[in-house]
This record gives sequence, C-alpha cells and structure tokens, in this order.
Amino acid sequence: MVSGLPIALSMVVAWTAVGEAVPLSHHDDYIHAYEAADAANRMLLIACVPDTHGPLARRWKKWVRSPKVRSALQGRYELALLSTTAPVPGGAEEWENESVPLLEHPGFAHLHGEPGIIIIDLTKRNPKTYDKVVFLYPFRGRYHLTRKLLLEALDLPTGTLTQRMLTFAVRVHEDDPVSADSRTLPLLADAAESHSQYQADIRRQGHHHWERRFQELLSELPGDALPYEVCAESWPGETLIEAAHECVHSWRQSSGHWSRVAARTHYFAYDMKRGDNGIWYGTGILAIGREEDF
Repeated sequence: MVSGLPIALSMVVAWTAVGEAVPLSHHDDYIHAYEAADAANRMLLIACVPDTHGPLARRWKKWVRSPKVRSALQGRYELALLSTTAPVPGGAEEWENESVPLLEHPGFAHLHGEPGIIIIDLTKRNPKTYDKVVFLYPFRGRYHLTRKLLLEALDLPTGTLTQRMLTFAVRVHEDDPVSADSRTLPLLADAAESHSQYQADIRRQGHHHWERRFQELLSELPGDALPYEVCAESWPGETLIEAAHECVHSWRQSSGHWSRVAARTHYFAYDMKRGDNGIWYGTGILAIGREEDF
C-alpha cells in the first residue's frame, strides 16, 4: 500500500449514455477502491476534486463517457471519484490507525494540494512500481489535465513516477517528438535512472563517464542499435511536473539534443531525479539503429 495506505468495496451509481452496454463505475471510498484494483490486478485511477458533484467532477464524468477514454480505461483501470478531503489511511507508522485528508497524504505530495488525478500501480507486473504512485497531474494551473492529455497518461508504459512523468512530457510536447513512441527497455531504464541520480548527487548536469557507459550499453543492446544520451536540468525549486516539461523545453532549445529526442528510436527510457539543491536532473537514453544515425 502506498506509504502505508491500506485497502477494501463500494460504488457510487454509475452514469452512462444511452446505448452504452458496459458502464464504468467509480468507487466513492479510497480503501474500497484500492482493494478492488489490487484484486483485479489493475491500475487505480483516482479523480480528486473539491466537490464530487461540482464542476470538476462533472467535467471528469464527461471525459470518462467519451468513447476513446472509455476504451483506454476499460479492463485496465479501477476508478475512484473522491473529494480532496476524503479520508485515506495515514502514510507513516505513527499514523497507522489514523486517517488524513487525501491531498495531505505524503504519497500524493507532488500534486501540491491541487485537485487532479492520481494513478497507483496495482498490476503486480513490476515489483519496483507495485503499490506506488506512478502518475499524477492537476486539473488546474499552468500545466493542467485535458481530455487529450488524459489519453496520453492512460497509455504510458510501465515505469516509476519520474520515468512516466518525463516520458509524458516528451510525448505531449507541441512539436510532437517521437522518441518515446517506441518500446521501453529495462536496460535503458536502469541506465537513465542511474545517471539521473548521479547528476542529482553531484548537483551537476552532464554526460559524465559516457564513454564507459556507451560501451556497456552497446554490448547489451539487441540488434544493431546504438545508444545515445540527452541530459537536462530544471530551474531551482520547480515541482516534478514543472521540471519534466522544463527538461523537454531545454532539449527543444538544443538542435543536437532535439534531433535525438524528436527522432524515431528502437528503444527508449527517460528518468529524472531531484538534487538537494532543488534542481531536477533529467536523462534520456535512446537506442537508434545504425542505419538511422546522422
């Protein structure tokens, strides 16, 4: 359970347009929603709104009724519609038997108190991400969710929160880069995570020790793929969501970096880590075919 969040089943009455054969229902209780998602081996998608009968909730319901969103959700996601103050189990040992308002739980801190969506991976496909928050995005603000962005979020590959957030930022960039449209590879995901953490640890962006890492990756990549690396950093004090978009913006300003981020790949991985200086450091490891190199 996410930082001590437990689990359990209850549903609000589903809404459905005339002619829809299989309605999508929302749980109205966190514990029940968690238990149902865990039992069904699904992602748990929480829409967190100020008022479950208010404007944001109505907008959310309209999105969920749309055919494309329904198709992306069905069979893969368990849904919950909860208020920002809905009780959830505390996220620390001393709070084990206590509840806290949803947006005050430390596991959801990257929403910074704003209503939005939260996705928790309960699919058991990846021990590294099971029971973890793997995506969140606000309904309001400079970067805010739309139905189009929701569809992108629902189709992200398996990965950690930071991996999926930076992948999402690449995929939704207005200039439509395609490096993140191919397959992820654990080899590259581990490399992107490791180098992002290294940059964060030393608090300095760069392709440190790339010659050695290039040879290691080259020896393990399938086929004739060549590894390439792009790095970026955020402004100090940016949130995770802001920093992800800022890293992609930085790559867009560099023709060399953007030529890799924008190009088709055989495999890809993106990740980002925050240094104790308040700066996020992003890394993309991209495998491009030799015949496509330029």
